[in-house]
Amino acid sequence: MTGRGSVHLERTLQVCDRSSLVMRGDAMSLQSSIRCIERALERAPSCTVGLLGQKRVFGVEKGPSGGPEILAALCLDYDFFEFYYGHILQHPHDSRKYLSLLISTKNFINAGDIDTLFSLFHYRTRECRDSQVCTVQNENDAYAETDSLESAAVALEYMIINFSIEKRSDFDWSPMEFRGLEICGFNFDDFEQDDVDEHGLHSNGMESNGA
Repeated sequence: MTGRGSVHLERTLQVCDRSSLVMRGDAMSLQSSIRCIERALERAPSCTVGLLGQKRVFGVEKGPSGGPEILAALCLDYDFFEFYYGHILQHPHDSRKYLSLLISTKNFINAGDIDTLFSLFHYRTRECRDSQVCTVQNENDAYAETDSLESAAVALEYMIINFSIEKRSDFDWSPMEFRGLEICGFNFDDFEQDDVDEHGLHSNGMESNGA
């Protein structure tokens, strides 16, 4: 599981159009990273947002995490009423690092302006704990830690391109990704610790099929 996901992400990093990520200050870094995610969404037909999600990617130079953040709407109109977002934020325990997360929520999160949107997203997913576990097939499918905003955007691009609603929502035989929810402040005392591997993935009571 570890090998294939890492190889896929490494290849994505290698083939990414680096010319679009040439930085001229933080503002240029944010805008080029947003565009990287927008291009990934344009190439991902499985990521649908319906009529209320025509604007799919938002960015702020300083969000609730204390640094640049990007929020992308991946899937907002699925029949099971699960809403999927891609979120890039500064690591809460290491300001030199960024997190790229695939987050599923039970409720649609929206707002009238960008600052409120990011504040509300943090509040709903962390304070209200309106987040759900995603199932994954590779360790980079829903979580990545990187050293720059640009690399975080490429990591989220990989998650978007490989997004499948069926494989992220209680997919049979697939482990569950807990690391993103741990960042959100969830407590996993109810889960058997022996079922959580060194990558923070829960076995879901079954072994991975290696898909």
